[in-house]
Amino acid sequence: MKEIKSLLSNANVLYAFIAQLFCDCAAWLDNIVILMLIVYKWDSPAYFLILISFASASGVLLGSIYITKYIDNVCEKHIMIFSSAGRIVVSLLFIFANNITTLLLLVFIKFFFTSFYDPTVQKLIALEVNENAYATANSISKAISATLKIISPFLGITLLLFSSYSTVFITCALCYLLGLIILFFLKATPPILEIQKINRSFKSNLSSVLKYLLSKKILLYLTITMSLFNFSVFISEFFYIKSFQLIHLSRSTDSYMFMSVGIGSLVGALLAPKLLNKLTYLKSFCLGILGDGLCLLGIFLVFKNANQTINTYIPLILLLLMSGFFYMLTNISFITIIQKVTDRIMIGRIATLNSAASMAALFLGLLTGLLIINNTELLFTYLASAILIFLTSIFSHFLFFQQQIDPIS
Repeated sequence: MKEIKSLLSNANVLYAFIAQLFCDCAAWLDNIVILMLIVYKWDSPAYFLILISFASASGVLLGSIYITKYIDNVCEKHIMIFSSAGRIVVSLLFIFANNITTLLLLVFIKFFFTSFYDPTVQKLIALEVNENAYATANSISKAISATLKIISPFLGITLLLFSSYSTVFITCALCYLLGLIILFFLKATPPILEIQKINRSFKSNLSSVLKYLLSKKILLYLTITMSLFNFSVFISEFFYIKSFQLIHLSRSTDSYMFMSVGIGSLVGALLAPKLLNKLTYLKSFCLGILGDGLCLLGIFLVFKNANQTINTYIPLILLLLMSGFFYMLTNISFITIIQKVTDRIMIGRIATLNSAASMAALFLGLLTGLLIINNTELLFTYLASAILIFLTSIFSHFLFFQQQIDPIS
């Protein structure tokens, strides 16, 4: 508790977390409503999801290439304001999206602006917070996101029951606006002298980032492992709604299922600092990967033997809770290690690269999931996810423990 109070006594960190509260609320809300728009209102085929994924990944990849040139040279405040302002406009334009082409274009633009935000928050934490408090700061940031992941499905369903899709998108724009207002209270600080000197002769482009990554074995291995893990998870991630339809869940029950993942993520965010202190950071990272694989195997078995009774719903909710917990543990461990082993002058660019890699994994995972559906059954996406995560777990064990790569105690 003392560590949290110390963190929040830093005005920049406090304002960043409050702004994140509003921006993440809008981001989760419009993501869920876009999925509902496609699945329920338009009753679109499953391949529409891959189009949305492609638009999202393309936006993040292009945004990452663009922001890589500036993220370690420009004040965090200005980047975050630019990102929020762009998403306000896009949220309002979603109101006029009455076909898939318009929706795809707007999703692309939204994720272009979104790609600036999270890496900048990670950079701000690395620069403003004491190294020993990285895990706690990341935990608070992820707890905010997880809490809103819990609330957003319920909020989205409630707004749609009493209003329209347009009202939801206006609500998203207002949330982004509130976050933008809070960001103006951030103290704009110039780059530290060390960064200023090095950046005069350092080309801030993607090739230099990759060169730096290759020079740091631990960073390279972490990035590869996390990309494989995300790829495996995203094979089944986007098909939850379709899977719920197979066992005839209502929209309100759908929201409870999504909330259970959010609750698990919140618990994971709150407990992660304690687990990271008791275990090594890399052991926590690998434990999260293995645990999520076991949960997805369990979800496959539940869906495989599903019926419309309490005997299906309770195990499914518990497994979704645990999946959210292990996924969050993996993420916080990963981000904290990255912050600890990366040179301060490269924090923003490495965070941006990992964000882009995550979105590329999302797209490839979804594409793989659709290929599985076209050749077998929807439920086998969960089995494929589980098997690939187990293989990733073995791969990570070999990389980090057989070769004794664990520079962080």
